[in-house]
Amino acid sequence: MDDNDVDTVMLVCDNEEESRTLLGKLVAQGIRVIGPVTNVAQAKTLVAQTFADIAVFARPSAGPLGRDLARDLMKTWGVPSLILEDGAESQGEWSPRPAQAEHLRRLLAPDATAA
Repeated sequence: MDDNDVDTVMLVCDNEEESRTLLGKLVAQGIRVIGPVTNVAQAKTLVAQTFADIAVFARPSAGPLGRDLARDLMKTWGVPSLILEDGAESQGEWSPRPAQAEHLRRLLAPDATAA
C-alpha cells in the first residue's frame, strides 16, 4: 500500500448534507465508506467490528468530543483520524501520515467534485 492510499474510511459527520457531499467524493474515488457515523457510541461499535484505514471527522462532529474520539480510535484500534474544522485540519497524536492526510484533503476539498 502506498503512503497515501486509503481503502476504507469511517466518515463521522452529524450533518446530513455534508455527509452526502463527502460520501459522494469518497465513493467516486473508489474508497469504501463506513457510515456516516453520527455519534461516539456508533463510531466505537463500528470500528470494533469493521476495519477502517482512517476516520474522517467533518464539522460539526469535529469539536472537542471529536478529538476525544479520535484519540480513542488511535489508542484502542490504531485508526488515525483526519479532523476537518471549518476547512482547516486539526492535528494531534491521532493524525494520519502526512501523505495520507494531504491525499484526503485534496479529495474532500470544497472545490473538489465527485466525478
